[in-house]
Amino acid sequence: QNLAIEPLEPIYNEYKSRMSRADFWASIGNIALEYTASFSTKPGKLPSLSYYFGRIDCPLSPNAVTTSGTGGTEFPLAHLGWDPAFDFFKEKLGLGLKETTAIFGAHTLGKMHKSNSGFDGQWTHTPHIFDNQFFIELWNRDNEWDQTSIGATTNEPLEFPQWGNMGRGIGEQELTMLNADYSLLVRIEEPKENPPLDENTGIVTCRVREFGLRGSFNRCRGEVSHYRVRDFAEDNQLFYDEFVKGWNKILTNNQPNLNEVIANEFVDNR
Repeated sequence: QNLAIEPLEPIYNEYKSRMSRADFWASIGNIALEYTASFSTKPGKLPSLSYYFGRIDCPLSPNAVTTSGTGGTEFPLAHLGWDPAFDFFKEKLGLGLKETTAIFGAHTLGKMHKSNSGFDGQWTHTPHIFDNQFFIELWNRDNEWDQTSIGATTNEPLEFPQWGNMGRGIGEQELTMLNADYSLLVRIEEPKENPPLDENTGIVTCRVREFGLRGSFNRCRGEVSHYRVRDFAEDNQLFYDEFVKGWNKILTNNQPNLNEVIANEFVDNR
């Protein structure tokens, strides 16, 4: 809350007589994408984003609790794999394979905070730029993604491993992936009778076929999203296009009476 909600409260209070908090957060999400995409120097342009208004805040906003049994939305867990993530985006939000894979590209932005999630690090070297860099890093076999432990936290009852770019050069910054990210490449939940993923510990006992740091691992089978990662890594415009398709579905999900506002092209006037 202190990292996301509180810094936005002064802005929200300025506009709360004209829009709901849900509309405000959706609009801020658009602005954040437009602003951070404007820093990218890669070929490709973020499509124009539509702004939608007319959402009604739930009574507990912004402090709704979504734990098991409360009736709220339970999100996929980061230490699990592709299956629960895809099921969530398909069943809850109506996203397809390409759109779900693309939405993971939001991890290009920002960092993980150990005090909040139990995970620590950042996915890319440029966490302030929105483009396809997440997929470039994930697809790059020279990164030699391998699991590592960061130690238990004071507010997390369980300790799960994360993935580091163990093939990085001397002095090169460490990057991080989660099981959910890695599972875009490989099937860590199959075969069902003896899956490489231990759901209780988050430990994965297989690696991508080209992994070369240690030879004691089985090679994972490719996930259905495997080549979508490659496609997005190679084509920033394709990533932008599929991401915006999924993003718009998320913003309008279960909201049939929204009013669409076509905004002007983003310009940083600071």
